[in-house]
Amino acid sequence: TSSPTSSPASEPTSSPTSSPTSSPSATPTSAPITSDEVTGEIDVPINPSATSEIFVSMPPSNSGSLLILSKVSEDNEHDVQIARSYDGNPWETLQPLLLPVDCQQDPCVVTIPSHASVSAIHYIIRDYNPPAKTNDQSFAKLLLQATYGPTQESLHEAKSLGSAEAWVRDQIDKPASLHRAHYRQRTNGYIKTDIKHHGVRLACERGSRWNRHAFNRWRDIGKTIVEVPTGSGSYYLKVDGIARTEVSASARPSVQHGIPSSYVICRKDPDQDEVRMSDFHYDSSTGQYGTLLVAADSNS
Repeated sequence: TSSPTSSPASEPTSSPTSSPTSSPSATPTSAPITSDEVTGEIDVPINPSATSEIFVSMPPSNSGSLLILSKVSEDNEHDVQIARSYDGNPWETLQPLLLPVDCQQDPCVVTIPSHASVSAIHYIIRDYNPPAKTNDQSFAKLLLQATYGPTQESLHEAKSLGSAEAWVRDQIDKPASLHRAHYRQRTNGYIKTDIKHHGVRLACERGSRWNRHAFNRWRDIGKTIVEVPTGSGSYYLKVDGIARTEVSASARPSVQHGIPSSYVICRKDPDQDEVRMSDFHYDSSTGQYGTLLVAADSNS
């Protein structure tokens, strides 16, 4: 071994050590880039690591474009969308895999899990730039969002106004089309109590409704039917002055039953030999309901 030197060791200094600074230490920097961090490029395959996660820095999308990160299957037959960014918005994760997406720093980072047992899977970023909408498509979208859907007439009207703002203003200036008014114009359901709230529509009036029966089981019990000539050879059967149906001269109940032209609706009870007021007749021989049976008055 080397011989020791003859010079003595250096004397210690007498000056004190420097005082500590009052300012805090600098903010620590982010972790250095490792081999598990890659920069994603459009249409360039990203091969996952077999043993650890990889962190992919995602490119930003432009206005009017859509970027989608997809996981491509081993057989290259189908892919699963992982994350997306559109119109310059931050990246967001998608169902069903919901991989972690971190956009707290720029650029956004997507975490891809390891694939120890699979070698053929890869990920890829694709850029979609749809063509600009036609004028018809733009106004059709407006009508889909603001109405129950476009028709050729409403589409032509919207296009003639020139803009969405003009269409909205035109709608505001129009008289309100109320659902209540629409409902009341088209409903005429029967109720057991006559509250005089329903009007009578002409046969061909818009909103009129037709029934297969002329008389009602509970509203017409005990009411009188009157046969009134129409002036054209047929007859109205009226209840409370309102025509319920129109029949030929030979089909009038007064002719068929040999009774006056004013009579009461009734039916024979199927269980008892008595007459009850109703609007349907029960035929015990056939078991059928529906034949009109009438009497000259309620005591007949």
